[in-house]
Amino acid sequence: MTNSISQYRPIPSQAAGIGNTNNYNRSSNGAGKNPHGSNTNSLPNLSQLLPLLQQLLTLLQQNQGQNANKPVQTGTWGGEQIGMNVSKSGATLEFGCASGNISKPLTTNAQGHFSVDGTLTQRLGVQPADPDLLPKPQDVTYNGQIKNGVMTLDITAKTDGSNLGSYTLNYGKQPNIFYCL
Repeated sequence: MTNSISQYRPIPSQAAGIGNTNNYNRSSNGAGKNPHGSNTNSLPNLSQLLPLLQQLLTLLQQNQGQNANKPVQTGTWGGEQIGMNVSKSGATLEFGCASGNISKPLTTNAQGHFSVDGTLTQRLGVQPADPDLLPKPQDVTYNGQIKNGVMTLDITAKTDGSNLGSYTLNYGKQPNIFYCL
């Protein structure tokens, strides 16, 4: 009689992770019977299942990773009264009477949604001589969704939650902006 690991077979309840893992049936030919009399050789043992479960988990994680945190396509996005230039490090926005800045990379979730903090600065037609009178950047949140090269964008003030504008932009389209005088 040889004494090898392959001769030890878990009782079926233990293969499912139930019960004391020290209860193994052993026979000289590697075949065993559980307490109910059925053959334990027909069930895969944990050492056979573990690599398969690890592969399955890896595939699921890779699939999830392909759909989440996808970078927004870099380049020009344009619409009526808005233009956005997206780079790997963030984005700049131009409006008729304002400009915006996002200083971190834009990424979407699996459904194409994004939400990122940035700033929005109102622009005056005539610049005041006193720099203290220039508009200050205000903190905003840019919320959007991208689907088939079309971005919908909502801008919300962080101070009071008010909607500062809703826009539709198309990738590769030049913006159509009329600037303040």
